[in-house]
Amino acid sequence: MKIYAGLGSGNAAQLIERAKTAESAGMDGVWAEQLNGGAPFVPLATVAGHTSRIQLGTSIALAFTRSPLETALTALDMDYISGGRFNLGLGSGVQRLVEMWHGVKNYGKAVPHLRQTVELVRMIMKDAHTGKGITYQSEYYDVKIVGWRRPIAPVREKIPIYLAGVQAGMARLAGEIAEGMLGHIIWSPYWIKEVIHPNVKLGLERGGRQRSDIELTVPLVVIISKDRKAARYDAAREVGFFSTVRTYQPLFEAHGFGKITTEIQQIFRTEGGHSPKIPELVTDEMIEAFTVVGTVDEVRKKIAVFKDLVDGIMVEVPGFHMDSSKTNEYRVALFETFGR
Repeated sequence: MKIYAGLGSGNAAQLIERAKTAESAGMDGVWAEQLNGGAPFVPLATVAGHTSRIQLGTSIALAFTRSPLETALTALDMDYISGGRFNLGLGSGVQRLVEMWHGVKNYGKAVPHLRQTVELVRMIMKDAHTGKGITYQSEYYDVKIVGWRRPIAPVREKIPIYLAGVQAGMARLAGEIAEGMLGHIIWSPYWIKEVIHPNVKLGLERGGRQRSDIELTVPLVVIISKDRKAARYDAAREVGFFSTVRTYQPLFEAHGFGKITTEIQQIFRTEGGHSPKIPELVTDEMIEAFTVVGTVDEVRKKIAVFKDLVDGIMVEVPGFHMDSSKTNEYRVALFETFGR
């Protein structure tokens, strides 16, 4: 099972140190998220020249908020400066965020929209350096690129594309067309077995592909601490944050937490995401389902469950409502525990 780390946020020196530590610890790669609306390519470009082995990936880049041309050329640039170590992670994002924060009005249906995005991005990455005209017309895109070529040939014939998803539709799409699937932090072992596996399998069958053609990776909030009370509270705040998102309600309902998350969403609408009532409502059962918390030995035992479920894990520290000093403390523990 591959071990990846979330790169997180920070200044250049902090990001570089973090990436170098992950590489020296023997981890397989680092992934940067679209944190607070910012482009994940920037921190990855910052560390690319200071690492030589680990994979660099976006977890995720929002697929609908930038043009497929920009996405494709940025991916080619990232692969060039990293010497062929870049993985392009794409996701639809939450419709409300995409439309209200980014002003994108054609979100539409996420699965067909993302399928068309991937088709066009791959077309551009394949032909941009040849000078061949690129024409693509679909429900979501009408693109015609003529009289231009990228002056640098690709480092690799194909840059791996990972698709992010929460539910069945994205799992089927990833199985059909992607080199990888990036799970969501609120995936549980139950959800992976009952929803993700069968739908990835359906997608693979549709695409005439084998299970070995796709890497299934799940990000996990992992808190290693002897202070059990503080660790569980930090985990509760993380689970509470995702509970406010109504898009994820079917997942919570499938785990039997629908009543609690409905109450959390009501508090979020009336009092905001910083309400202390939200983590108070998160139960121990929710923390156990969606996070990995405990001592080193306890965490190792819980992580072992995923070895038969996924091809890789991405160990993450809590990212919401946390001060940087505590985040760094948790991250150091991750590197020490999962380094090889």
